[in-house]
Amino acid sequence: MSNKVTRASFLLFPITILSKVAAFFVTIVFSYYFGTNTVTDAYYAAGTIPNLVNNSLTICALTLFIPVYIKCKSEAGDLQANEFTSNVLNAFVTFNFALFIAFSLAAPVLAKLVAPGFSEEGLMHTQRMIHLLSMSYPFTVAAQALNNLCNANQKYVLPAVLTLLNHILTIVFCIVFAPAFGIYSYPLICTGAWIVQVVILYLCTRGRDFEHKIKTNFKDRYFKYMIKQSVPVMVTTAADQINLAADNIIGSDLPSGSLSCLGYAHRVFNSINGIVTSTLLTIYYPIISKQYAQKDTDGLNRSLKRYFEIMLLLTLPTTLFMIGNAKDVIGVLFSRGAMKTDDVSKISTLFMFYVAGMLFMSIKEFTTRLFYILGDTKWPAVLNTLCIAINIGLSILLKQFIGIYGIAIATVISTAICAFVECLFLVKRAGGIKAIKRHKIINEKGIMQIVVSCCIAMGAMLCVQNILTLNSRFSTILISGMVYIAVAFFILLVLKNEYAELAVEYLFKRIGREKPQ
Repeated sequence: MSNKVTRASFLLFPITILSKVAAFFVTIVFSYYFGTNTVTDAYYAAGTIPNLVNNSLTICALTLFIPVYIKCKSEAGDLQANEFTSNVLNAFVTFNFALFIAFSLAAPVLAKLVAPGFSEEGLMHTQRMIHLLSMSYPFTVAAQALNNLCNANQKYVLPAVLTLLNHILTIVFCIVFAPAFGIYSYPLICTGAWIVQVVILYLCTRGRDFEHKIKTNFKDRYFKYMIKQSVPVMVTTAADQINLAADNIIGSDLPSGSLSCLGYAHRVFNSINGIVTSTLLTIYYPIISKQYAQKDTDGLNRSLKRYFEIMLLLTLPTTLFMIGNAKDVIGVLFSRGAMKTDDVSKISTLFMFYVAGMLFMSIKEFTTRLFYILGDTKWPAVLNTLCIAINIGLSILLKQFIGIYGIAIATVISTAICAFVECLFLVKRAGGIKAIKRHKIINEKGIMQIVVSCCIAMGAMLCVQNILTLNSRFSTILISGMVYIAVAFFILLVLKNEYAELAVEYLFKRIGREKPQ
């Protein structure tokens, strides 16, 4: 299994990075043509309630698809797993189509709810955007279901490639249609890209991993189990969407363009965070689910240890590097087209606050899924409700003193608290710190090596930036990145870090030479 995971990782990481780079270009193209104004504020506000309901009621339930599918397949066989998949796909697509109709009818009321501080013109644009954005929901949920089916069968590459294709299609059609039709063309372009992704996924999985059945069996015990378990999960998944909705509502009375700046910063952060969190979860979530279902304790402990170390090895360096280069990164992405200089400065500061919480976000995402694997959906719901309350309270308080920045800081603080408390509950459930040490899930030496190397690399990078004066933002990022990676890797080698030594060993194998002792 480890060889299969390694091969999948080597394939998946480059594709995911390309996909996230493409996502950056989607954001760049969006900002180039639409900038920050009343209509873009309406775009970001319009998705608040519809996204909250859609993600909470459907996308969140699909989070449980993988462990339930694996459980169904191991207990009842392939035919039952096939029926379970068809039931999920049929029920969720139908429900999302009903959501589209409901949101379209309720658009005037929803617009006033999500943007109470908007002018009449802003509310009008928000209503129109709600109509257009909700069109994609049946297709996004179908794509999510089929992606999870591929991942449950450890076929990770196809969903990643199709996500990349989705971004490329969005970029191309946005360049073609945005100049003539403006921002209203963008939701239609995204819907078209989702339709293409769903069609290809359906054709590639049909007859291999499942045979689709039109009839839906609502009495399927695995389908009923997933729906029942989804109720607390809805609260957990809704936390992020409620926080985002609260951010938009709380910030709707700020100057025009503020919600757009918040949205752009959040988009860039999600793209970077997705490279680490989404890729690791895509690989390890099905594996850990299977190991737990098969009571493979040794394999489970190794997977948990490996996940936490790799997560820290990727998130901590990325966080420090992005904090040190936030202005240059955002400048490269947005300093063009309809974007104003003041807006770019706001986005870079907001992005710096968001990226500071990357490690906490990664921990929270994984610990929540560990609860799901254990069959416990109640505690994540309770803890995320606490997270929502803290975020809303802090956002209202901090906005009074530091405006839009207070909203971003509140999000990071509430996420950190939730991640910390979830870890405490998991440690307690595992039998305490002694049990964690006994099973060798946490490697204190490896953690210290990563922290020390990142701090030294950060210091070296800042010194180089102070010494060198470069006119190009891109050159600054490139040289800073090279210095940061080289210093961090060298320190890891000096400290004899396991993963650094494995990387060197792999490199020597690829060039056909023996590693020097």
